Amino acid sequence: MPNIGRYLITTADERTWKFDQPVIFLGEWCKLYDRQHIWQKMNAIVAEPYGLDLNNKVQDNLECRRIEKILLTELTKILNDTHQTTYSERFWKILIGHWLRTYIETGLNRIKTLEYCMGKYEVSGSTFIELSKEKLIPKNFESMFTLLESDSWNSTFDLQILNLFKEISFKFEVYKSQPENLKQIESNLKKQSEIKPLKSRIFSAIKLCLKYFKKNSDALVINTYLPRFEEVKLNFRLGQLPKFWESEFVKIDCEENIELRNKLSLKSTYVINDKYLSILSSMLFNFLPTCYLEGFNKLKVVANEMGFPKSPKFIFTSNSYSTDEVFKYWSAVKAEEGAKYIIGQHGSNFGTHRFLSPSVEEEICDTFLTWGWGNNSLNYKPSFIFKIVNKKLRSNPKGGLLLNQLPIDYRRNTWDTVNQHLKYFEDQKIFISNLSESIRRNTVVRLHGLSKTQKFREDLRWLEFDDNLKLNYNQGSFFTLLSKSRLVVHSYDSTGFLETLALNLPTMAFWQNGFDHLVPEAKLYYQELVDIGILHLSPKSISEKINNEWTDIELWWNRLEVQKARNKFCEQYARQIEKPIQELNNLLTKNLG
Repeated sequence: MPNIGRYLITTADERTWKFDQPVIFLGEWCKLYDRQHIWQKMNAIVAEPYGLDLNNKVQDNLECRRIEKILLTELTKILNDTHQTTYSERFWKILIGHWLRTYIETGLNRIKTLEYCMGKYEVSGSTFIELSKEKLIPKNFESMFTLLESDSWNSTFDLQILNLFKEISFKFEVYKSQPENLKQIESNLKKQSEIKPLKSRIFSAIKLCLKYFKKNSDALVINTYLPRFEEVKLNFRLGQLPKFWESEFVKIDCEENIELRNKLSLKSTYVINDKYLSILSSMLFNFLPTCYLEGFNKLKVVANEMGFPKSPKFIFTSNSYSTDEVFKYWSAVKAEEGAKYIIGQHGSNFGTHRFLSPSVEEEICDTFLTWGWGNNSLNYKPSFIFKIVNKKLRSNPKGGLLLNQLPIDYRRNTWDTVNQHLKYFEDQKIFISNLSESIRRNTVVRLHGLSKTQKFREDLRWLEFDDNLKLNYNQGSFFTLLSKSRLVVHSYDSTGFLETLALNLPTMAFWQNGFDHLVPEAKLYYQELVDIGILHLSPKSISEKINNEWTDIELWWNRLEVQKARNKFCEQYARQIEKPIQELNNLLTKNLG
């Protein structure tokens, strides 16, 4: 243990910093890239990151699932008593399950990060921001993502955790404040009042007219992840007119009832020998979104006014199960009444990622439609990759290289995602550095659309590394960029990786930590991609491969052994079929029995 006491800094909010003494930053998230002229002058170190070891990830994942099961049972009883309802655990998991899992994983990360730092370093003191209780509470699940990037919110979260620790060897100051920039931190939802273009207004009028033709026994088909025209075809095959339902941007806004929350907190589980459960349970009602508590009755009214079918044949979605609170409430009610709830796979990592499987959506539905894989359960039905149904696309043999980047996942996992992302970014630079000069000058780096506003400032980091590099800030269609490119490189295990493989476009990928994130049964399929040169586990390896194959990427891509490995992988994880809508119709209607 270092023999020097250091002042602990937990966020990037400089109101909590000390500049006249040695300090320790809790993590790299404290050191904003565009403030390096400040923190580089400080007598500072950064605490070792928590939770990056595979064993830590495995154990913390098991701990989260254990706590989730206990807290869901607890919340089911408390919320039923509060709302005078008798809903099942499944009802509440449909409604609050995604928020609860995020809260637990985030909370365990904050607890263990503080615990790890204080056990390893001598802390002389710290300063925290304390927001009012009202400012801590998200309106809904989506708005929690905004809060997770707020320094003042995170500082208050850390303060609440420290207040529940039994022994603290240092004193800390509390700075009472409003959220940074004096803005109310809310979800970045679309404004209902914004002026829509004429094309959009015409489409809205058509949607309104179509709703008058609904039948109470119609299936609810909403946000399927299918292309719009294919979703229309599906509705006609089901014998109903398409309705283009939308409820995602309906706000359920209401005042926080702190007195009620304090009362309910007293009912929460407290087990003296179960520290992590006790802390997360005792803070539960400080962070439960208002739409599940104070706004629950309003949520019910709004859902009833949406005009959804009263007795749907079944419910099918691939997108609405997570942040669409109105749909979640309605589907939970209908599932209680016996309606079949069918969810389609949305994106990558389903059936392959050991820390994400099973997801909440897999656990709450009657049937989960995958993009090809199965797991020996009757509740899982192999289907096909929805988003690119009947899509045809060709690459440009004379085009450039498109590097598809991972957006930073801001501290929503049990491990230190910011430190992991820094290592990821270093790998990206190694990859670019090892490309031949002609390829490098013909490379486009596709950044996340929010890269200019996110605290990590990937755009500035890239420009400092190479100011001649072509950056795309998620401008234009991904598919348009693909059509202009000779080769697309995915720097993480992404949905785009599955899409371009399924579209048979020249594709390579590389990422860190090898197969650590994969379930055992997926490793064989990924290993065959490694053996054939599609997937690489180091940035230098993929650069060398590209340099060697660049003059005729299509020749390499169309080799028999490459196509054989691609086809085998796609059949399992990115399946394409001849008559997708016909098969989907069969899969959906067979679930009625």
